[in-house]
Amino acid sequence: MYDLIPLKVTQGIHASSSRTPHKVAIRHGDRSVTYKELTNRMRLVSAAGMADPNFRGTVTIVAQNSVEYIEIFLGLADIGTRVCTISSKSSSREIIALLVESNSTALFIDESLYREEYKQYTNVILTIGDQYESWLSKHKPIERYPHVSDSSIFNIICSSGTTGDP
Repeated sequence: MYDLIPLKVTQGIHASSSRTPHKVAIRHGDRSVTYKELTNRMRLVSAAGMADPNFRGTVTIVAQNSVEYIEIFLGLADIGTRVCTISSKSSSREIIALLVESNSTALFIDESLYREEYKQYTNVILTIGDQYESWLSKHKPIERYPHVSDSSIFNIICSSGTTGDP
């Protein structure tokens, strides 16, 4: 029998950052981010998330692919936050239904997708852009991570395929 070592979804990223910090981790468009830059941003997200209980239950992300999407997702996973990912192509009705269904306490959303009506369905909304950067700037990178069980839920994927509600 083997003794299993608990793993978090982010351990490969952290290991790559310590081995090859200057290697490119993400390319998106003409933007490149190294492993060191990515883990530093993830640590900021983790610290900011730990500072506010609204970011420790279920947090929803509604955004197009971006570097910020990845750092939010992984930074929250590092502290044990469940992340509900919703397609940026979802309608307002679908987004609201999923905010309610997932019992989301915070929402990260692209500025272009933000609707005032979302405020009544979650405690905190941060638009990805200047508001997100301002939120991060108030924190120092996390130094000590909380224990996260390897059996903890880290992602809630909402999809209905091409028919029905997610």
